[in-house]
Amino acid sequence: MSKWVPEEKKELEKILHSLAWKWAVLAYYVGKVYQANIEVPKDVIKNLTQIKTMIDSGCYSACEIMGELRKVEAKLFLLVIEMGKDEVNKFLEMITKAISGNMKKEDIDLTVAKPILSDCRLPCVCDRELKPIT
Repeated sequence: MSKWVPEEKKELEKILHSLAWKWAVLAYYVGKVYQANIEVPKDVIKNLTQIKTMIDSGCYSACEIMGELRKVEAKLFLLVIEMGKDEVNKFLEMITKAISGNMKKEDIDLTVAKPILSDCRLPCVCDRELKPIT
């Protein structure tokens, strides 16, 4: 069994952190789509719930989480398109901000997802402060 060197561990933490924020953006947009009276497929809601569990548990690889997020993103993107060009641009900007590691709690209000997601809290990884390696 190989040991993680600090740099590798820190890089993995950064990846998981950005994937958790991507989940938050997708959850937010599920709520926005719902508010726009566009039907959200049940499998999208189910998948988002499962992905949050995957992230919170810490038992899944970044590749597994990333693959599942990508499936939801593709389905959700088609629904966001129905909301118009401006909303598509905001969606893509938020995804970019999440993946780049620049998203903060004050940037997103997940209460918009409450009517449709049973657990719309941020994944626990989002609360972790990523500190530089010394």
